Parts: sequence; C-alpha cells; structure tokens
Amino acid sequence: QLDRHAEQVQHSATRRAMAIGAVTYSASDLARYLERGQTLEVNVVGLLHLHGDITPELALAAFKSIKVYGSFQAPDDVKAALAEAGRIL
Repeated sequence: QLDRHAEQVQHSATRRAMAIGAVTYSASDLARYLERGQTLEVNVVGLLHLHGDITPELALAAFKSIKVYGSFQAPDDVKAALAEAGRIL
C-alpha cells in the first residue's frame, strides 16, 4: 500500500532544519528542495540569511515555517511575504 502512495508521500514531505550558528539559503538551494517535493521548517539560534536572489514566491513555496532566535536577514519583500502568510513564528 505504501508503494502506491510513495509519490504522494514524497511530494508532501517536510524537511525540518535545526541549527545553532549561521544558516544561509540561496534560490538554487530552495529550488532543489522543491524539486524533491520538500518544504522547509527552519529553527535557528543565531543567524538565518536568505540570499537576495530569492523571490517572495519562491520563499512562500519553500518555507512552511521559520523560527529565528537571533538575526533574520532577507530581502524586505521576502520577509514581508513570509510574515503576511504567517510563516515567521
């Protein structure tokens, strides 16, 4: 039964990332996760940096949630879109 649903399970997978220190993502990083059918739940103590090549649309597609205890650096439009969608916790 799992074999029949394997593709659906893969497309709905969430990757949870927890880190202490500095974490950075570029548009190509996020695109790779999306190609694998994964979204991200990110928890960072320290610094989370999203490169300037990330669009609001890409960020919304890739991030399920973001928690940062420290500094969150991202383009203003990306931060605004994530906050409006309730993805920044």
